[in-house]
Order: sequence, then C-alpha cells, then structure tokens
Amino acid sequence: MKHLNFVAMIVVMAMSLVSCSRSPQDKAEALVAEAMKMSLYVPESYEPLATQIDSAFAPYASPEFYDKVIEFMELSDELEDCERDMKWAKSSMLSSKGMAHWSEYSRNEYEDDKAEYEECVAKYDDLQSEREKLKDEIYEIASGQEEFIGYHIFHRFRCKNNANMSMVSDMLFLVDKDMVQILASYDAEEQEFEDFIEALDVIKENLSAGETDELIL
Repeated sequence: MKHLNFVAMIVVMAMSLVSCSRSPQDKAEALVAEAMKMSLYVPESYEPLATQIDSAFAPYASPEFYDKVIEFMELSDELEDCERDMKWAKSSMLSSKGMAHWSEYSRNEYEDDKAEYEECVAKYDDLQSEREKLKDEIYEIASGQEEFIGYHIFHRFRCKNNANMSMVSDMLFLVDKDMVQILASYDAEEQEFEDFIEALDVIKENLSAGETDELIL
C-alpha cells in the first residue's frame, strides 16, 4: 500500500511539472480551445487559426467597466426612444386639450393623453437620473489606478455555424494571471463590442481633457 501511495505521488508530481512547464502560448491555446468547443454548434469543425496574447490592465480591461459602458449606451438609446414618445404624447395632449370642452368623451381623451405624457416625463427623468449616475461611475472607474489583472487572448478560428456553413470569426478572451480561468469573453465582430471600443476612445479623450461633466456615446 505504501508503495502504491509513493507511485501515485510521483505521478501527481510529474503531471504538475508538465503543467508548469507549459508555455503561456500553450496554456492560452488549450484554455481557448476548450471554451470554443463547448460553445460551438459543430464542435468537431473547430479549427484554430491564430492566438495572440497581451497583458490586460484594469480599469479599462475589467468586465465591470465593460458592462457599465454597455449599460450606459443602452440607457442612452432608451432615453432617445423615451424622448420621442414624450414629444408625441405632449403633442396628443395639446391637441385633445383644445377639444376637451366639447364632450365628456373629449375630456376623458384629454385626461388619458395627459396621464400618458406625465408617465413619459417621469420615465424620462428616471432614466436620465440613472444614466447620470452611471456616467459618474464610469469616470470614477476609468480614473482608477492601472492594475495588471491577467491577459487578453485574441483568437481567430474557423468553424461551421448552425447552417453548416464554414466561417472565420474572432473572439477576445480575458483570462486570469495564471491562465487557468476565463474571466470574460467577447465576440469581436459584434456591434456591441465595436461600440465599446469607440466609447472607450471617447472616455479616454474626455478624461485627458478633464471634461467629465458629460458623456455622449
């Protein structure tokens, strides 16, 4: 029994040495390949084409920062829609107000239009307040101390989609310092990711110029 335990210990030590001897490139490729095969429609069609590693630093590389910027842009879009609805509701209210004295039906229509307008105004104010809070949080995070948090892995690959068509795609992974865990992953070809990159440039420019009172993305 002691002999078997000794052998087992030697095997574990040997495996640890092999794992430790793997290069960062080997670790990155293995980690990404495992993640890709778990997420693809046709895992067996996966073919890695290129894998590049770069150091990742907070605050800009942190998933929290990414999520807040995306949420800010979504709120901005929602605010635009709400402002359009508010203008339409106000126009309807003013139109029905001029006819409110005609009949009970006209008065009720005016009250409904007024209530809808007031609801739109309240929603707009809430969204604006929420976006203002997010803006402050984004600038606060962006002004933080630079800190090494892991690595970015840019990965290009070929695979088949759900229509069985071969395609080449790009992914960006954020992994921990030891390259054993994926912290976040982004489809580099999605509009959301492209919007984030553009927003990042705006945020950096504003910080550099000391203009943090407003954020237009």
